[in-house]
Amino acid sequence: MNKITIGCLIFLLVIFISFGVFAQQTAPEQVQVGLYLLNMGKFDVATGSFTADFYLSLKCEKNCSEPKFEFMNGRAATVEKMEDKPNEKFYRIQANLNSPVDLKKFPFDSQEVQIILEDKEKTSTELRYVPLLAETGIDKSIVFTGWNIDGWRAEVNEHEYPIYGETYSQYV
Repeated sequence: MNKITIGCLIFLLVIFISFGVFAQQTAPEQVQVGLYLLNMGKFDVATGSFTADFYLSLKCEKNCSEPKFEFMNGRAATVEKMEDKPNEKFYRIQANLNSPVDLKKFPFDSQEVQIILEDKEKTSTELRYVPLLAETGIDKSIVFTGWNIDGWRAEVNEHEYPIYGETYSQYV
């Protein structure tokens, strides 16, 4: 073989290998998340801790991989799986959580109470959360004496762990 033929073969080999690598890369699994808050209690202004009782729904276009989520601002006390379909999971969860409290504008302050969900294992290149607004909200029966509840919002953030070189999708 001459140098041109070997050069062409090497060039084609590099292209095929590169194409194979790109073909194997897939888009992250998209998991739609709905959270319906049923009750909140024990809000401690000094620590920002509170309890939350809510329904959590996870929906996937295809079959969902077995979810391995955790709460980044606390721990679940109980997790009851109520529905387990291939592309839909539904839970009732009671959790002990906390959110930062800022009292600089007291007594005219407002506080943001968050529930932050993140997968335990899959980075954002493997799994991305998407808010499922049709199944997200706050039950109208929730009352905090002395506080006004001004609504809710659901969003997804990317949380980077620079020490590990990893980024995870967070549902907030």
